[in-house]
Amino acid sequence: MLAQATNFGRLYCIRCDLTFGDEQPDGKGNVCCPQCNDVIQGENCNIVRISKEKCKCASCETQFGVISTGATPAKCPACGNLNENRHQEACLGSKSRPIWQSSTDDTEIKARIQDFADQNICYGKDKIIGFPGTIPEPIAVEICSQYLDRHSNNIGMHTNKDMCDCEIGFSGTQAAEREVIAMAADLMNASPDEVDGYIASGGTEANLVGCWMGRDAHKQKPCAIICSYLTHYSVIKASNVLGIGIEPGNDGSGLHLLGADDNGHLLLDQFEHKLHELADKGIPNIIVVGNAGTTMLGSVDNVPAMNDIIEKTKSQYPEINIHFHVDAAFGGFVIPFIDWLPEIGFSNKHVDSIAIDVHKMGLAPYGSGIILARRGLFQRVKSIAPYIPGNDCTLCGSRSGTIALSCWAAMKKIGKEGYEHFANRLTSMAHAIRLRLESAGFQTFHNDINIVAVKGEIPEALRDIYITHVHEGFPADLSSPLDSAKSTVWNIVVMNHTTMELIDELVAKLKG
Repeated sequence: MLAQATNFGRLYCIRCDLTFGDEQPDGKGNVCCPQCNDVIQGENCNIVRISKEKCKCASCETQFGVISTGATPAKCPACGNLNENRHQEACLGSKSRPIWQSSTDDTEIKARIQDFADQNICYGKDKIIGFPGTIPEPIAVEICSQYLDRHSNNIGMHTNKDMCDCEIGFSGTQAAEREVIAMAADLMNASPDEVDGYIASGGTEANLVGCWMGRDAHKQKPCAIICSYLTHYSVIKASNVLGIGIEPGNDGSGLHLLGADDNGHLLLDQFEHKLHELADKGIPNIIVVGNAGTTMLGSVDNVPAMNDIIEKTKSQYPEINIHFHVDAAFGGFVIPFIDWLPEIGFSNKHVDSIAIDVHKMGLAPYGSGIILARRGLFQRVKSIAPYIPGNDCTLCGSRSGTIALSCWAAMKKIGKEGYEHFANRLTSMAHAIRLRLESAGFQTFHNDINIVAVKGEIPEALRDIYITHVHEGFPADLSSPLDSAKSTVWNIVVMNHTTMELIDELVAKLKG
């Protein structure tokens, strides 16, 4: 049929309504229709070549291959309508689709890729003040580039006690991933024998999997999520995807967003009250999310105090399952090294799972998140795949083994002492920036880590120069965020590329 894409570049006989290849000679070397024997010769020829253009019928909107017949109308194979202005009708939707069926020359590809790349920001060159990323550790980039063509697939999870239960063919990158998970476990105050985990695409996937494990403690039963209003949007997404609901239900299920203090820490009295309220309603599954570095403020919830409240609640309501997940996507490589901040890891008895991003403060390329959970909890979300040894406890299935090598290289090169140095240097720098802004007359939030949040507008003219995130509609009263008047907040994320000279320049422009 003419509409089939496989016919592109083939021949079509108008008289016979027949598509065929150019392998039909007539004995004289001419290509002919196998049915009527007409040949491709002369102005009155009935045989035409089907081009790579697409046409949409003006009458029935059927899409089909355009026939290269010059001014001859394109006949719709469905309704027979003759589409006179086929080039206009070939516009599908509001924009023409790109032509990509033919191979493109390498030189042209590289030039176009360079054009794409030049439209992006460049860390260390552009004036980036509010993005939680920076230039990755050079050896991590080198390793990623060098081994990408091995096309390793780390499908499945590889921290199982029986190391034979893994996909064959990629034992090397699986071993590298196990070592990455072991280093991350140590960072979160656990031994490798106490936790399982895998390298995820990022914090969003890791948070979703953490909530997934919590929901499936009691499958097919009502579930609720309790977290701060400032919790990352991926938890709201997880609540939606997992069918928990993005608003509180009448029965107590759904998502419950609580207030925070003036600097963004979850209000413990609201948390305890809500936890007991849901337990009293008999919700069998409750997921609690603690923040270890919120996106806009960098605030760190009091995880040990939350742990104690969960301990007390579990003793009062032993039939209730409470899954405690910590989102340390940004703060995971910072908070463990700052003495005055609360412990966020598995030394808290009731912390069940933790999300960490290596592609933020861990300095690995993007696509490098980690989800950790106490051993055995991943079994709740296991998928049976008969052709994969050990089955699959991940969300995404196939994963790049090269990313495991890249993470391993970054973490081994920098080392625990190197991350400690970065954490303290950048957090100290953030404190200095906050004081600099306050002395210039700007209102800020107290910063726990290397993020400084500023109250008020940043002029539009400066947003394109000093690249940051601006949250318009931020609650003026964090203790009652859903009912509060709204304000505007923007932030400075202090990364390795941040300099005090850039901050001084920004402050001067803001005051000017």
